[in-house]
Amino acid sequence: IPPSNPFFGMGAPREEFWAKGVRNPWRPSFDRLTGDFYIADVGQNLWEEVNYQPAASLGGENYGWRKFEGYAIFNCPAVCDSSGLTRPVQVYSHGGAPFRCSITGGYVYRGSDIPDLHGRYFYSDYCSDQTWTFCIVNGAATELTERTADMLPGVGFTLDDITSYGEDARGELYITDRDGEIYAILPDLPGGADVTAPTAAVQTPNGGEVYVSGTTIPIQWDASDAFGVVSLDILFSRNGGLSYPSTIVAGIPNGCVYPWNTTGVAPTNMARIKIIARDAAGNFVEDISNANFTIGPAASAPPTVTLLTPNGGEVLDAQGTAAITWNGADDIGVTAVDLLYSSDGGATFPTTIATNLANSGTYVWSVDDAATTLGRIRVVVRDANFQAAQDASDANFEITLDPSSIPTGPAPTALFLGTNSPEPFREMTRVTFGVPRPTTATLDIYSTEGRAIRQLSSGPIAAGTFERSWNGRDDSGARVAAGLYFLKLSTPEGDVTRRMTIVR
Repeated sequence: IPPSNPFFGMGAPREEFWAKGVRNPWRPSFDRLTGDFYIADVGQNLWEEVNYQPAASLGGENYGWRKFEGYAIFNCPAVCDSSGLTRPVQVYSHGGAPFRCSITGGYVYRGSDIPDLHGRYFYSDYCSDQTWTFCIVNGAATELTERTADMLPGVGFTLDDITSYGEDARGELYITDRDGEIYAILPDLPGGADVTAPTAAVQTPNGGEVYVSGTTIPIQWDASDAFGVVSLDILFSRNGGLSYPSTIVAGIPNGCVYPWNTTGVAPTNMARIKIIARDAAGNFVEDISNANFTIGPAASAPPTVTLLTPNGGEVLDAQGTAAITWNGADDIGVTAVDLLYSSDGGATFPTTIATNLANSGTYVWSVDDAATTLGRIRVVVRDANFQAAQDASDANFEITLDPSSIPTGPAPTALFLGTNSPEPFREMTRVTFGVPRPTTATLDIYSTEGRAIRQLSSGPIAAGTFERSWNGRDDSGARVAAGLYFLKLSTPEGDVTRRMTIVR
Protein backbone atom coordinates (compact mmCIF):
# COMPACT_ATOMS: atom_id res chain seq x y z
CA ILE A 1 0.00 0.00 0.00
CA PRO A 2 1.82 3.16 -1.11
CA PRO A 3 1.99 6.10 1.34
CA SER A 4 0.39 8.26 -1.37
CA ASN A 5 -2.91 6.42 -0.80
CA PRO A 6 -5.44 8.89 0.68
CA PHE A 7 -6.12 6.80 3.82
CA PHE A 8 -2.56 5.59 4.42
CA GLY A 9 -1.74 5.53 8.15
CA MET A 10 -5.22 6.71 9.22
CA GLY A 11 -6.52 3.42 10.60
CA ALA A 12 -10.03 3.85 9.18
CA PRO A 13 -11.08 3.27 6.53
CA ARG A 14 -8.57 0.60 5.55
CA GLU A 15 -5.33 1.87 4.07
CA GLU A 16 -5.93 0.15 0.71
CA PHE A 17 -9.15 2.13 0.14
CA TRP A 18 -8.92 4.72 -2.63
CA ALA A 19 -12.47 6.17 -2.53
CA LYS A 20 -15.78 5.34 -0.89
CA GLY A 21 -19.50 6.05 -0.95
CA VAL A 22 -20.62 3.73 -3.77
CA ARG A 23 -23.27 1.02 -3.51
CA ASN A 24 -22.84 -1.47 -6.37
CA PRO A 25 -20.55 -0.27 -9.18
CA TRP A 26 -21.44 -2.16 -12.36
CA ARG A 27 -18.79 -2.13 -15.11
CA PRO A 28 -16.68 0.91 -14.14
CA SER A 29 -14.07 1.83 -16.75
CA PHE A 30 -11.14 4.09 -17.53
CA ASP A 31 -10.97 6.48 -20.47
CA ARG A 32 -8.08 4.98 -22.46
CA LEU A 33 -7.00 8.44 -23.68
CA THR A 34 -7.19 10.56 -20.51
CA GLY A 35 -7.12 7.98 -17.70
CA ASP A 36 -10.33 9.42 -16.21
CA PHE A 37 -12.44 6.90 -14.25
CA TYR A 38 -16.22 6.44 -14.79
CA ILE A 39 -18.26 4.55 -12.16
CA ALA A 40 -21.77 3.43 -13.08
CA ASP A 41 -23.38 2.75 -9.67
CA VAL A 42 -26.60 0.73 -9.29
CA GLY A 43 -29.12 2.34 -6.94
CA GLN A 44 -31.22 0.84 -4.15
CA ASN A 45 -34.74 2.15 -4.71
CA LEU A 46 -35.24 4.75 -7.43
CA TRP A 47 -32.07 6.40 -8.73
CA GLU A 48 -29.18 5.21 -10.91
CA GLU A 49 -26.02 7.30 -11.17
CA VAL A 50 -22.69 7.80 -12.91
CA ASN A 51 -19.75 9.07 -10.83
CA TYR A 52 -16.62 10.58 -12.37
CA GLN A 53 -13.06 10.70 -11.07
CA PRO A 54 -10.46 12.62 -13.12
CA ALA A 55 -7.08 10.99 -13.69
CA ALA A 56 -5.41 13.72 -11.63
CA SER A 57 -7.42 12.77 -8.53
CA LEU A 58 -5.43 12.06 -5.37
CA GLY A 59 -8.22 9.78 -4.14
CA GLY A 60 -10.27 10.02 -0.96
CA GLU A 61 -13.56 10.92 -2.66
CA ASN A 62 -16.83 10.08 -0.92
CA TYR A 63 -19.55 9.55 -3.55
CA GLY A 64 -22.38 9.82 -1.06
CA TRP A 65 -23.90 6.38 -0.47
CA ARG A 66 -25.75 5.75 1.93
CA LYS A 67 -26.57 9.34 2.73
CA PHE A 68 -27.75 9.85 -0.81
CA GLU A 69 -29.02 7.76 -3.70
CA GLY A 70 -28.18 9.93 -6.70
CA TYR A 71 -29.11 13.40 -5.45
CA ALA A 72 -32.01 12.12 -3.32
CA ILE A 73 -31.69 11.67 0.46
CA PHE A 74 -31.64 7.95 1.28
CA ASN A 75 -30.44 7.41 4.87
CA CYS A 76 -29.88 10.85 6.34
CA PRO A 77 -31.81 13.43 8.39
CA ALA A 78 -34.22 15.67 6.50
CA VAL A 79 -31.64 18.45 6.70
CA CYS A 80 -28.77 16.41 5.30
CA ASP A 81 -25.20 17.69 5.16
CA SER A 82 -23.66 17.01 1.74
CA SER A 83 -20.42 18.88 2.41
CA GLY A 84 -17.31 16.96 1.46
CA LEU A 85 -19.21 14.64 -0.92
CA THR A 86 -18.50 14.20 -4.62
CA ARG A 87 -21.87 14.23 -6.35
CA PRO A 88 -22.80 12.21 -9.47
CA VAL A 89 -22.28 13.74 -12.90
CA GLN A 90 -25.42 12.04 -14.23
CA VAL A 91 -28.52 10.40 -12.68
CA TYR A 92 -31.79 8.91 -13.93
CA SER A 93 -34.84 7.49 -12.16
CA HIS A 94 -36.74 4.21 -12.44
CA GLY A 95 -40.03 5.99 -13.04
CA GLY A 96 -41.80 6.64 -16.31
CA ALA A 97 -42.01 4.51 -19.42
CA PRO A 98 -40.23 2.38 -20.29
CA PHE A 99 -39.51 1.10 -16.80
CA ARG A 100 -35.85 1.43 -15.79
CA CYS A 101 -34.16 -0.53 -13.01
CA SER A 102 -30.37 -0.94 -13.14
CA ILE A 103 -27.50 0.92 -14.82
CA THR A 104 -24.90 -0.86 -16.97
CA GLY A 105 -21.67 1.08 -17.32
CA GLY A 106 -19.76 1.34 -20.59
CA TYR A 107 -16.76 3.18 -21.98
CA VAL A 108 -15.69 6.51 -23.42
CA TYR A 109 -15.56 6.00 -27.18
CA ARG A 110 -12.00 6.46 -28.47
CA GLY A 111 -12.27 4.58 -31.76
CA SER A 112 -11.94 6.01 -35.26
CA ASP A 113 -14.91 4.43 -37.09
CA ILE A 114 -17.48 6.89 -35.69
CA PRO A 115 -15.71 10.28 -35.31
CA ASP A 116 -18.94 11.98 -34.20
CA LEU A 117 -18.88 9.96 -30.97
CA HIS A 118 -15.26 10.61 -30.00
CA GLY A 119 -15.11 11.42 -26.27
CA ARG A 120 -18.69 10.33 -25.50
CA TYR A 121 -19.31 7.99 -22.56
CA PHE A 122 -21.79 5.13 -23.26
CA TYR A 123 -24.08 3.59 -20.64
CA SER A 124 -27.40 1.68 -20.66
CA ASP A 125 -30.25 0.48 -18.45
CA TYR A 126 -30.72 -3.27 -17.99
CA CYS A 127 -34.54 -3.24 -17.89
CA SER A 128 -35.48 -0.57 -20.44
CA ASP A 129 -32.70 -1.42 -22.94
CA GLN A 130 -32.09 2.31 -23.33
CA THR A 131 -28.64 3.66 -24.13
CA TRP A 132 -27.32 7.19 -23.62
CA THR A 133 -24.08 9.09 -24.11
CA PHE A 134 -22.67 12.24 -22.58
CA CYS A 135 -19.40 14.12 -22.61
CA ILE A 136 -17.42 15.43 -19.63
CA VAL A 137 -16.30 19.07 -19.92
CA ASN A 138 -14.67 20.74 -16.93
CA GLY A 139 -15.92 17.96 -14.66
CA ALA A 140 -19.58 18.21 -15.72
CA ALA A 141 -21.71 16.02 -18.01
CA THR A 142 -22.78 17.78 -21.23
CA GLU A 143 -24.51 16.80 -24.47
CA LEU A 144 -26.67 14.07 -22.92
CA THR A 145 -28.12 12.13 -25.89
CA GLU A 146 -30.33 9.05 -26.01
CA ARG A 147 -28.89 6.53 -28.52
CA THR A 148 -31.47 3.73 -28.12
CA ALA A 149 -32.83 3.95 -31.67
CA ASP A 150 -29.30 4.12 -33.07
CA MET A 151 -28.44 0.83 -31.32
CA LEU A 152 -31.16 -1.34 -32.93
CA PRO A 153 -29.32 -4.36 -34.38
CA GLY A 154 -31.57 -4.95 -37.40
CA VAL A 155 -34.30 -7.38 -38.50
CA GLY A 156 -34.17 -10.75 -36.77
CA PHE A 157 -31.93 -9.59 -33.91
CA THR A 158 -32.69 -8.20 -30.47
CA LEU A 159 -30.66 -6.24 -27.95
CA ASP A 160 -32.36 -6.64 -24.58
CA ASP A 161 -31.32 -6.92 -20.94
CA ILE A 162 -28.02 -5.13 -21.62
CA THR A 163 -25.39 -6.54 -19.28
CA SER A 164 -22.01 -5.15 -20.32
CA TYR A 165 -19.79 -3.33 -22.79
CA GLY A 166 -16.42 -4.23 -24.29
CA GLU A 167 -13.57 -2.31 -25.88
CA ASP A 168 -11.03 -3.60 -28.39
CA ALA A 169 -7.43 -2.55 -29.01
CA ARG A 170 -8.54 0.12 -31.52
CA GLY A 171 -10.97 1.73 -29.09
CA GLU A 172 -14.07 0.42 -30.88
CA LEU A 173 -16.96 -0.62 -28.63
CA TYR A 174 -19.10 -3.74 -28.23
CA ILE A 175 -22.29 -4.37 -26.27
CA THR A 176 -23.72 -7.59 -24.80
CA ASP A 177 -27.08 -8.75 -23.50
CA ARG A 178 -28.31 -11.51 -21.19
CA ASP A 179 -29.08 -13.82 -24.15
CA GLY A 180 -25.34 -14.07 -24.81
CA GLU A 181 -25.24 -11.98 -27.98
CA ILE A 182 -22.28 -9.66 -28.60
CA TYR A 183 -22.75 -6.76 -31.02
CA ALA A 184 -20.18 -4.37 -32.45
CA ILE A 185 -21.19 -0.70 -32.39
CA LEU A 186 -20.70 0.43 -36.01
CA PRO A 187 -21.37 3.59 -38.01
CA ASP A 188 -24.49 3.80 -40.16
CA LEU A 189 -23.84 2.75 -43.74
CA PRO A 190 -24.61 5.63 -46.15
CA GLY A 191 -27.59 4.98 -48.38
CA GLY A 192 -26.43 7.38 -51.10
CA ALA A 193 -24.44 10.53 -51.73
CA ASP A 194 -23.90 12.78 -48.74
CA VAL A 195 -25.81 15.96 -49.53
CA THR A 196 -26.39 17.07 -45.93
CA ALA A 197 -23.78 19.52 -44.74
CA PRO A 198 -22.51 19.06 -41.19
CA THR A 199 -23.45 21.44 -38.40
CA ALA A 200 -21.02 23.09 -35.98
CA ALA A 201 -21.31 25.50 -33.08
CA VAL A 202 -18.66 26.96 -30.78
CA GLN A 203 -19.75 26.46 -27.17
CA THR A 204 -16.85 27.99 -25.21
CA PRO A 205 -15.13 30.38 -25.20
CA ASN A 206 -18.14 32.15 -26.71
CA GLY A 207 -17.82 35.71 -25.43
CA GLY A 208 -17.17 37.47 -22.16
CA GLU A 209 -14.72 34.96 -20.67
CA VAL A 210 -11.45 36.19 -19.17
CA TYR A 211 -8.35 33.99 -19.26
CA VAL A 212 -4.68 34.45 -18.40
CA SER A 213 -1.98 33.97 -21.01
CA GLY A 214 0.09 30.88 -20.28
CA THR A 215 -2.83 28.87 -18.92
CA THR A 216 -4.87 26.16 -20.67
CA ILE A 217 -8.22 27.20 -22.14
CA PRO A 218 -10.79 24.42 -22.80
CA ILE A 219 -12.32 24.94 -26.25
CA GLN A 220 -15.69 23.20 -26.53
CA TRP A 221 -17.89 22.72 -29.59
CA ASP A 222 -20.80 20.73 -30.97
CA ALA A 223 -20.36 19.35 -34.49
CA SER A 224 -22.25 16.53 -36.21
CA ASP A 225 -23.98 15.32 -39.37
CA ALA A 226 -25.61 12.20 -40.74
CA PHE A 227 -22.38 10.67 -42.05
CA GLY A 228 -19.97 11.70 -39.32
CA VAL A 229 -17.70 14.68 -38.91
CA VAL A 230 -14.23 13.32 -39.60
CA SER A 231 -12.00 16.30 -38.78
CA LEU A 232 -11.97 19.75 -37.26
CA ASP A 233 -9.75 22.82 -37.44
CA ILE A 234 -9.68 25.45 -34.68
CA LEU A 235 -8.53 28.98 -35.59
CA PHE A 236 -7.80 32.02 -33.44
CA SER A 237 -8.43 35.72 -34.02
CA ARG A 238 -7.06 38.54 -31.90
CA ASN A 239 -8.91 41.33 -33.75
CA GLY A 240 -12.55 40.48 -33.03
CA GLY A 241 -12.94 38.06 -35.95
CA LEU A 242 -11.78 40.33 -38.79
CA SER A 243 -9.16 37.70 -39.63
CA TYR A 244 -8.07 34.28 -38.37
CA PRO A 245 -4.35 34.04 -39.16
CA SER A 246 -3.50 31.61 -36.35
CA THR A 247 -4.35 27.90 -36.47
CA ILE A 248 -4.54 26.44 -32.97
CA VAL A 249 -4.91 22.86 -34.22
CA ALA A 250 -5.87 21.22 -37.53
CA GLY A 251 -7.29 17.83 -38.50
CA ILE A 252 -8.32 16.66 -35.03
CA PRO A 253 -11.15 14.10 -34.63
CA ASN A 254 -14.54 15.35 -33.54
CA GLY A 255 -14.71 15.31 -29.76
CA CYS A 256 -15.98 17.36 -26.85
CA VAL A 257 -13.14 19.60 -25.82
CA TYR A 258 -9.64 20.63 -26.89
CA PRO A 259 -7.17 21.98 -24.27
CA TRP A 260 -5.50 25.06 -25.78
CA ASN A 261 -2.18 25.92 -24.13
CA THR A 262 -1.90 29.72 -24.46
CA THR A 263 1.77 29.98 -23.54
CA GLY A 264 3.22 32.75 -25.69
CA VAL A 265 -0.17 34.15 -26.75
CA ALA A 266 -0.10 37.95 -26.46
CA PRO A 267 -2.88 39.61 -24.41
CA THR A 268 -5.99 40.85 -26.23
CA ASN A 269 -9.58 41.75 -25.33
CA MET A 270 -10.78 40.96 -28.87
CA ALA A 271 -10.12 37.22 -28.96
CA ARG A 272 -12.41 34.92 -30.93
CA ILE A 273 -12.43 31.24 -31.91
CA LYS A 274 -13.47 29.76 -35.26
CA ILE A 275 -14.20 26.05 -35.69
CA ILE A 276 -14.32 24.33 -39.11
CA ALA A 277 -15.94 20.87 -39.30
CA ARG A 278 -15.56 18.50 -42.28
CA ASP A 279 -17.49 15.32 -43.02
CA ALA A 280 -16.55 12.16 -44.92
CA ALA A 281 -17.88 13.56 -48.22
CA GLY A 282 -15.85 16.76 -48.01
CA ASN A 283 -18.70 19.03 -46.90
CA PHE A 284 -17.70 21.56 -44.29
CA VAL A 285 -19.22 24.24 -42.10
CA GLU A 286 -17.75 26.82 -39.74
CA ASP A 287 -18.83 28.78 -36.68
CA ILE A 288 -17.19 31.49 -34.60
CA SER A 289 -17.53 32.79 -31.05
CA ASN A 290 -20.62 34.96 -30.59
CA ALA A 291 -18.61 37.75 -28.93
CA ASN A 292 -15.08 38.65 -27.90
CA PHE A 293 -13.32 37.10 -24.93
CA THR A 294 -10.20 38.33 -23.16
CA ILE A 295 -6.73 36.86 -22.75
CA GLY A 296 -4.94 38.86 -20.04
CA PRO A 297 -1.23 39.18 -19.36
CA ALA A 298 0.51 36.27 -17.68
CA ALA A 299 1.79 36.70 -14.16
CA SER A 300 5.53 37.24 -14.42
CA ALA A 301 6.69 38.02 -10.89
CA PRO A 302 8.56 34.98 -9.51
CA PRO A 303 7.59 33.62 -6.09
CA THR A 304 9.43 34.57 -2.93
CA VAL A 305 10.20 32.42 0.08
CA THR A 306 11.77 32.94 3.50
CA LEU A 307 12.65 30.06 5.83
CA LEU A 308 11.63 31.00 9.36
CA THR A 309 12.61 27.95 11.49
CA PRO A 310 14.90 26.16 12.05
CA ASN A 311 17.09 29.08 11.00
CA GLY A 312 20.23 28.62 13.11
CA GLY A 313 21.10 27.97 16.74
CA GLU A 314 18.26 25.56 17.49
CA VAL A 315 18.96 22.22 19.21
CA LEU A 316 16.76 19.37 17.99
CA ASP A 317 16.26 15.90 19.47
CA ALA A 318 17.31 13.20 17.00
CA GLN A 319 14.35 11.10 18.15
CA GLY A 320 11.84 13.93 18.34
CA THR A 321 9.96 16.27 16.04
CA ALA A 322 10.55 19.82 14.89
CA ALA A 323 8.29 22.33 13.19
CA ILE A 324 9.64 23.68 9.90
CA THR A 325 8.01 27.01 9.05
CA TRP A 326 8.36 29.27 6.05
CA ASN A 327 6.67 32.13 4.24
CA GLY A 328 6.23 31.62 0.50
CA ALA A 329 4.05 33.71 -1.78
CA ASP A 330 3.65 35.24 -5.23
CA ASP A 331 0.95 36.99 -7.22
CA ILE A 332 -0.60 33.80 -8.67
CA GLY A 333 -0.06 31.44 -5.75
CA VAL A 334 2.58 28.96 -4.67
CA THR A 335 1.47 25.51 -5.87
CA ALA A 336 4.17 23.20 -4.44
CA VAL A 337 6.76 23.22 -1.64
CA ASP A 338 9.78 20.91 -1.19
CA LEU A 339 11.81 20.63 2.03
CA LEU A 340 15.44 19.45 1.89
CA TYR A 341 17.96 18.67 4.64
CA SER A 342 21.73 19.12 4.91
CA SER A 343 23.99 17.66 7.61
CA ASP A 344 27.14 19.39 6.30
CA GLY A 345 26.32 23.06 6.84
CA GLY A 346 24.56 23.53 3.50
CA ALA A 347 27.35 22.24 1.25
CA THR A 348 24.87 19.66 -0.05
CA PHE A 349 21.18 18.89 0.52
CA PRO A 350 20.94 15.15 -0.31
CA THR A 351 17.90 14.34 1.84
CA THR A 352 14.34 15.23 0.83
CA ILE A 353 12.16 15.61 3.93
CA ALA A 354 8.92 16.25 2.02
CA THR A 355 7.87 17.18 -1.51
CA ASN A 356 4.83 18.71 -3.20
CA LEU A 357 3.43 20.16 0.01
CA ALA A 358 0.70 22.76 -0.05
CA ASN A 359 1.93 26.21 0.93
CA SER A 360 0.64 25.94 4.49
CA GLY A 361 3.74 27.47 6.04
CA THR A 362 4.44 24.70 8.56
CA TYR A 363 5.51 21.04 8.49
CA VAL A 364 6.14 18.70 11.43
CA TRP A 365 9.44 16.95 10.79
CA SER A 366 10.15 13.60 12.46
CA VAL A 367 13.85 14.32 12.83
CA ASP A 368 15.21 10.76 13.25
CA ASP A 369 18.65 11.57 11.89
CA ALA A 370 22.26 11.27 12.98
CA ALA A 371 23.63 13.79 15.45
CA THR A 372 25.27 16.82 13.84
CA THR A 373 26.17 20.42 14.62
CA LEU A 374 25.90 21.35 10.93
CA GLY A 375 22.17 20.93 10.25
CA ARG A 376 20.45 23.17 7.72
CA ILE A 377 17.05 23.19 5.97
CA ARG A 378 16.29 24.40 2.45
CA VAL A 379 12.74 25.25 1.33
CA VAL A 380 11.89 25.35 -2.39
CA VAL A 381 8.59 26.79 -3.69
CA ARG A 382 7.08 26.67 -7.19
CA ASP A 383 4.16 28.58 -8.67
CA ALA A 384 1.59 27.79 -11.35
CA ASN A 385 3.99 28.98 -14.06
CA PHE A 386 6.70 26.59 -12.76
CA GLN A 387 8.80 29.48 -11.50
CA ALA A 388 10.78 28.60 -8.37
CA ALA A 389 12.46 30.25 -5.41
CA GLN A 390 14.39 28.83 -2.47
CA ASP A 391 15.85 29.82 0.87
CA ALA A 392 18.02 27.96 3.40
CA SER A 393 18.74 28.29 7.11
CA ASP A 394 20.84 31.40 7.85
CA ALA A 395 23.10 29.40 10.19
CA ASN A 396 23.64 25.86 11.42
CA PHE A 397 21.39 24.15 13.94
CA GLU A 398 22.23 21.11 16.04
CA ILE A 399 20.73 17.62 16.21
CA THR A 400 21.54 15.73 19.40
CA LEU A 401 20.76 12.26 20.71
CA ASP A 402 19.43 12.70 24.25
CA PRO A 403 18.94 9.29 25.95
CA SER A 404 17.43 10.88 29.06
CA SER A 405 14.73 12.78 27.18
CA ILE A 406 11.49 13.62 28.96
CA PRO A 407 8.84 10.86 28.76
CA THR A 408 5.83 11.48 26.55
CA GLY A 409 3.47 9.57 28.84
CA PRO A 410 3.07 7.91 32.25
CA ALA A 411 5.07 4.88 33.34
CA PRO A 412 3.53 1.49 32.46
CA THR A 413 3.08 -1.22 35.10
CA ALA A 414 5.44 -3.54 33.17
CA LEU A 415 7.98 -3.38 30.38
CA PHE A 416 6.07 -2.19 27.30
CA LEU A 417 6.74 -2.16 23.54
CA GLY A 418 3.83 -1.10 21.31
CA THR A 419 3.12 -1.92 17.67
CA ASN A 420 4.75 0.58 15.33
CA SER A 421 2.47 2.91 13.36
CA PRO A 422 1.94 2.88 10.47
CA GLU A 423 2.51 -0.83 9.91
CA PRO A 424 3.53 -1.74 7.29
CA PHE A 425 5.33 1.47 6.33
CA ARG A 426 7.42 2.86 3.53
CA GLU A 427 9.44 5.86 4.70
CA MET A 428 8.71 6.55 8.37
CA THR A 429 7.13 4.77 11.34
CA ARG A 430 6.79 5.64 15.03
CA VAL A 431 7.37 3.34 18.01
CA THR A 432 6.02 3.68 21.57
CA PHE A 433 7.80 1.93 24.46
CA GLY A 434 7.94 2.29 28.22
CA VAL A 435 9.59 1.16 31.44
CA PRO A 436 7.96 0.99 34.89
CA ARG A 437 11.00 2.41 36.77
CA PRO A 438 14.32 4.13 35.99
CA THR A 439 16.73 1.76 34.28
CA THR A 440 19.07 1.42 31.30
CA ALA A 441 17.51 0.38 28.01
CA THR A 442 18.36 -0.10 24.37
CA LEU A 443 15.91 -0.07 21.47
CA ASP A 444 17.37 -1.83 18.42
CA ILE A 445 16.25 -3.00 15.00
CA TYR A 446 17.46 -6.35 13.63
CA SER A 447 17.14 -8.18 10.34
CA THR A 448 15.56 -11.63 10.20
CA GLU A 449 19.13 -13.03 10.20
CA GLY A 450 19.81 -11.31 13.54
CA ARG A 451 22.04 -8.59 12.09
CA ALA A 452 21.88 -5.24 13.93
CA ILE A 453 20.40 -2.61 11.61
CA ARG A 454 19.73 0.53 13.65
CA GLN A 455 19.84 1.64 17.27
CA LEU A 456 17.02 4.00 18.16
CA SER A 457 17.83 4.49 21.86
CA SER A 458 20.54 3.49 24.33
CA GLY A 459 21.50 4.41 27.90
CA PRO A 460 19.84 5.51 31.13
CA ILE A 461 16.12 6.11 30.88
CA ALA A 462 13.54 7.52 33.29
CA ALA A 463 10.30 5.76 34.22
CA GLY A 464 7.62 6.56 31.64
CA THR A 465 6.45 6.09 28.07
CA PHE A 466 8.61 7.25 25.16
CA GLU A 467 8.31 7.65 21.41
CA ARG A 468 10.94 7.06 18.76
CA SER A 469 10.74 7.04 14.98
CA TRP A 470 12.56 5.10 12.28
CA ASN A 471 13.04 6.28 8.72
CA GLY A 472 13.89 2.88 7.23
CA ARG A 473 17.65 3.52 7.21
CA ASP A 474 20.54 1.71 8.89
CA ASP A 475 23.13 3.27 11.19
CA SER A 476 25.15 4.42 8.17
CA GLY A 477 22.17 6.31 6.75
CA ALA A 478 21.53 3.88 3.86
CA ARG A 479 17.96 2.81 3.01
CA VAL A 480 17.30 -0.80 3.94
CA ALA A 481 15.48 -3.23 1.67
CA ALA A 482 11.78 -3.99 1.90
CA GLY A 483 10.92 -6.91 4.14
CA LEU A 484 10.45 -8.10 7.71
CA TYR A 485 12.48 -6.67 10.62
CA PHE A 486 12.44 -7.08 14.41
CA LEU A 487 12.26 -4.30 16.99
CA LYS A 488 13.78 -5.27 20.36
CA LEU A 489 13.60 -3.42 23.68
CA SER A 490 16.30 -4.68 26.08
CA THR A 491 16.62 -3.88 29.82
CA PRO A 492 18.19 -5.64 32.81
CA GLU A 493 14.67 -6.74 33.72
CA GLY A 494 14.00 -8.48 30.41
CA ASP A 495 13.40 -8.05 26.69
CA VAL A 496 10.37 -7.46 24.45
CA THR A 497 10.40 -8.02 20.65
CA ARG A 498 7.94 -7.08 17.90
CA ARG A 499 7.87 -7.49 14.13
CA MET A 500 7.73 -4.60 11.67
CA THR A 501 7.42 -4.52 7.86
CA ILE A 502 8.82 -2.16 5.23
CA VAL A 503 7.25 -1.91 1.77
CA ARG A 504 9.05 -0.14 -1.09
